[in-house]
Amino acid sequence: MSKLVHILESSQQRASWREHFDGLAGQSAPTLPLMKVMGERLLERLDGLKFSPKRILDVGCGSGDHALELRRRFPDAQVIAMDWSTAIAKKAAKNRSWWRPQYEVVVGDATHPPIQPQSVDLVFANFLMAYAEDVNELLIGLRGALKPGGLLLISGLGPDTLVQERQILGVDPTRWLDVQRLGGMLTGAGFNEPVLDTDWMSLDYRDAHVLDSDLSHLGVWLEPEATSHRQALMDAVNQSLSAGTQQVWSTTWECLYGSAFAPDEGQTMKSDEGTLASIPIDQIGIRRR
Repeated sequence: MSKLVHILESSQQRASWREHFDGLAGQSAPTLPLMKVMGERLLERLDGLKFSPKRILDVGCGSGDHALELRRRFPDAQVIAMDWSTAIAKKAAKNRSWWRPQYEVVVGDATHPPIQPQSVDLVFANFLMAYAEDVNELLIGLRGALKPGGLLLISGLGPDTLVQERQILGVDPTRWLDVQRLGGMLTGAGFNEPVLDTDWMSLDYRDAHVLDSDLSHLGVWLEPEATSHRQALMDAVNQSLSAGTQQVWSTTWECLYGSAFAPDEGQTMKSDEGTLASIPIDQIGIRRR
């Protein structure tokens, strides 16, 4: 089976995704309802925590709905909403209140956030892993933005997502991780105390065109193999709905959630270049003549 998203050269693939998201920005609803629900559940991980972040980074902010909620939860915090699509970032900027903007907006790549390293107390990355070209590189980039002891909240899709649809399309979700792989990646990227869980959602469709639109939003049609079987899937959905055996076409979505803390100062960490050590500057001796 081919991969869910066609493997291109890095620059070409990133350009393809940016073009995809820029196109979504022009839609009346640039965010799938599933993304909003997953974001709400990810925010619930903050309930009961004695945690008062001073600076928050919302990565892959979309229209800014969750940036607004983060500001509501932490009114004294600086909230930065970041997206790698300029068009979507502009949309988020329009939703932040013209009188007293509730958050700042920046355009940037999550693997190399355009902010000062180790300057953020909380990174909120809803649904981001579903689009990541390299999840390990993503986690290392987000860890670099966090202060020592800062908190990462992240979500994405698991391998059980769209099982019957993928069988028809002939695509394999190699970038969609199970909890064991994500836990190992978080630990390998230097995070502490990863807490992971999964839930499954069933979404029902009464119209093949709506399913087609949602799959387009997800980026499935960027994969040539999937596109070549696109009509076969639509025919299967229409045939099932018209046969009268069922009123809806049910899809399965495995939703993966994770939280972890950035390493403390002085703790050994790993990166894509090897093992690193973080040493507080006041512990570095000065050799005098």
